[in-house]
Amino acid sequence: MKRRSPNSKRTGRSVLLGRGEVFHLPEAMRGERMRVEEGLVWATVEGDATDYLVHEGESLTVGPNTVLEALRPARVRIEDDAYLG
Repeated sequence: MKRRSPNSKRTGRSVLLGRGEVFHLPEAMRGERMRVEEGLVWATVEGDATDYLVHEGESLTVGPNTVLEALRPARVRIEDDAYLG
């Protein structure tokens, strides 16, 4: 796994990741959802025995210490429950 490079950008509530880059969602984002707008992301949620492959257009509820790795260049949007309606 590569660490997040300076070329990865966090824009508003979106995260852009290059292939192989890793992003750690801080505990403050507990209960929110991440949605893969582009690409393919491997997600690991602390305390969950299952890892997830999240494809373009899919979403996942995140918990504390969620780690994302882009298996392809990816754009991930972080959404809170109020936004989802």
